[in-house]
Amino acid sequence: TDIYSNKVEKQGKIGMIPVCIKIIDGVEHYLIHKRQKHPYFDYYGFPSGKAKYGNLFAEEVLRELKEETGLTGKPELKIISHYLTYEKGTTDLLEDKTFFVYKITEIEGELLEKTIEGENKWMTNEDFIKQEKYFEDNLWVSANLNSKGLVFREERKEMEAF
Repeated sequence: TDIYSNKVEKQGKIGMIPVCIKIIDGVEHYLIHKRQKHPYFDYYGFPSGKAKYGNLFAEEVLRELKEETGLTGKPELKIISHYLTYEKGTTDLLEDKTFFVYKITEIEGELLEKTIEGENKWMTNEDFIKQEKYFEDNLWVSANLNSKGLVFREERKEMEAF
């Protein structure tokens, strides 16, 4: 609660993104999730989910990975990305999100190809961009995942309302 207005303040969403990479026939593939819930129904992107209150982020990213894919591994924080999404052509704020992106190594477990939240498959970036709906940020993340040190990005975006 804000002490001056005595109103509850809105808080942005904190999300976890586990990025799993696998070499198949000498080619880099990423674990991609086809989302089956609102918003962004039928969008392709990395698995992701909200951080739950009271937990460490490294534990949360592994919880999300296990929940959505059945896999686990060793997390390494690589990218923090904060963005504000506005309705196209307006000043209406639709989303305020901060994502903690972890590169997952030492991947173990059996991939769940389908869950209540969506479908999972290994894809190259070339196959990924052929999908009708996809998160373009995935391409930026995959290009910056192996940067030295921690990468921070902050930006404003526009999109059509849900």
